[in-house]
Amino acid sequence: MPDFNHTLNQALDPLEFTQAVSCIPNPSDPANSPEVAHAVAVAQQAQPQSGVFFNFDPPPPIPPFQLPRIHRLIPSAGPTHGGIEVTVLGANFHAHIPLNCVFGETMASSTQRWSDNTLVCVLPARVTPGVVAVWFDGIDAQDDGTPPCLFTYTDESDRGLYVVFWLRSCIR
Repeated sequence: MPDFNHTLNQALDPLEFTQAVSCIPNPSDPANSPEVAHAVAVAQQAQPQSGVFFNFDPPPPIPPFQLPRIHRLIPSAGPTHGGIEVTVLGANFHAHIPLNCVFGETMASSTQRWSDNTLVCVLPARVTPGVVAVWFDGIDAQDDGTPPCLFTYTDESDRGLYVVFWLRSCIR
């Protein structure tokens, strides 16, 4: 059997020989005992392997996007001059989707989201009284057979004249 130490000693200079010999395990060292070797092997098996952190299963299906729905407007009627707050009750008023209420063809000047089912908007003015559908800007109205939510614009200019006339009659 060849003497490896002698061969290494002849082939390497003293520094390389010391480094090479220091890599050879010493059987009398307690760190090289079979128990330590077994513990190291168990620890290495417990280490995560490459790719274990990745789940290669397909991701779960994304739930279908629920379109917003309007159930009720409070109040459901208001003056043609606009400017009053209208509370919109409904469902699926998602925080990550900007919702701007539209009364007929006119967008509300402000729409604030209070929760997933409550919005408050400022009624836009309208030239003529009448009934208009209320929906959201940029979102197609649902065609699922449910009737649209309606708002009634009322002409209160006559009422204002009546109040003035009534006040004048009370003063006399």
